[in-house]
Amino acid sequence: MHTYTTAILATSIVALAGCASWDKSPICNPSHTWVAWSDVRCNADNTSKATDDGAARLAALEKERQRLADELAAAQRQNGALTSRVNDLEGQVNQSKGGLAQAEKDLLKALQPEISKRTVSVNQSGDALTINLASSLLFDSGQDQLKAGGTDALKRVGGVLTDFPDKQVHVAGYTDNVAITGALQKKFPSNKELSDARAFSAARALRDGGVSTNLSAAGHGDSNPIASNNTADGRAKNRRVEVIVK
Repeated sequence: MHTYTTAILATSIVALAGCASWDKSPICNPSHTWVAWSDVRCNADNTSKATDDGAARLAALEKERQRLADELAAAQRQNGALTSRVNDLEGQVNQSKGGLAQAEKDLLKALQPEISKRTVSVNQSGDALTINLASSLLFDSGQDQLKAGGTDALKRVGGVLTDFPDKQVHVAGYTDNVAITGALQKKFPSNKELSDARAFSAARALRDGGVSTNLSAAGHGDSNPIASNNTADGRAKNRRVEVIVK
């Protein structure tokens, strides 16, 4: 009996010793008492769950990476299309400016007599070419019928512009700020009506010179002075017809 009891004690000591050295063993709890195996969960379950969570996160990151890659590709395609469009437009602008430069050269030659008398000027600015014709060349005071010299000059302008049929041609009439008075008011109640009539007369001369398409005209009265109306010289500069080519 003593021997049997000793054996049991020895076995218990070994088990407890093992439990003491394997504190993290799934078969020992922190109080070093035995627990039922069915109550123990192996770390393998946690490892499997962690692996699944990691895989899910990787899949989500890959999905996000692919989304960003698709957005980048789309942006690059759009940028390429915009670059191509810009290049096309720049080519058109350069071609247009080249055409205007040639038109300016031809007009300077065709209008040399008037330019030398300072009754006509030709200037290119950006994408527009402007032929400024003084009213004194084109009309008598208060009238909208072209003088012979004005008709001849405008027909020469029209003759040059026939070589540039793709250009838009606009005729703009302007006056000084001196109000129309007396009997003339019956025909032209204001400077706006006078400038309209003069613009239309100039446009007809351009048409007779060969400008048959892309031609428009309008009067603007005294709305856009290029000089002070306080002097006779300034008022003379403001009374003008502009032929604008784009």
